[in-house]
Amino acid sequence: MKNIYLSLLAILVAGGLSAQNLNGRTITIVGDSAEIIETGVVRVNNNSSQNVSLKVKRQEGNLVAGSANYFCWTICYGPSTNVSPSAMTVTGNGYNDNFHGYYDPAMNPGESTISYIFFNTANTNDSVWFTVNYRTSGVGDTLSDPFIDVNFSAAGISENSTKVSSPAYPNPSANHVSFNLVKSEKTDRVEVYNMLGEKVYVQQLTDFSKVIIPVNRLHDGIYFCNFLRNGNVIGAERFSVVH
Repeated sequence: MKNIYLSLLAILVAGGLSAQNLNGRTITIVGDSAEIIETGVVRVNNNSSQNVSLKVKRQEGNLVAGSANYFCWTICYGPSTNVSPSAMTVTGNGYNDNFHGYYDPAMNPGESTISYIFFNTANTNDSVWFTVNYRTSGVGDTLSDPFIDVNFSAAGISENSTKVSSPAYPNPSANHVSFNLVKSEKTDRVEVYNMLGEKVYVQQLTDFSKVIIPVNRLHDGIYFCNFLRNGNVIGAERFSVVH
């Protein structure tokens, strides 16, 4: 018996909000082929008193040729990563809302299907999933800032998640972006990746309070800045470049 379930809490229906069980179901999100389509905010709730350690797996179905997709589980992963290497802890009676799914049609019309599976690292059979049809034409169940509750009653492995920097500013930017760092985390390196998962910038740090990244030579688009300490990724932030 599964100990977790999904429910979608913020679907806009006739001017109001309604909740429904989403476990094992498929939703459709309609967007423009020239823009990135995203799931919205996903909130993972832990209704137990124990900490639960979770990973996320992406499973691709039919994909539109030329499109790209990626997901973020605090740290953001490019198209080449299907299972988050790092687990995130949802503390007892707490929640984590750092998951996002993103789809870039890259001007290609059609529909791509992607499933997202949340699973307990202490018991991989304890898992739930939902599927998203990302559509660039037609009519579907367009969502307005969906919240997904994943409720756990089983105990997991305790880990800690710490915010290591401020959001990027200014964002978007044409010249540079800055991050204020949490000094106690002692981030010693930053790596910037584009939406294809390609590393486009690296900087070693000696100042543990702030980092400034030049973006004037980067193409317009969305980028992810990973923060590392001793070679391990400890956090990530997203920013946009617009010239």
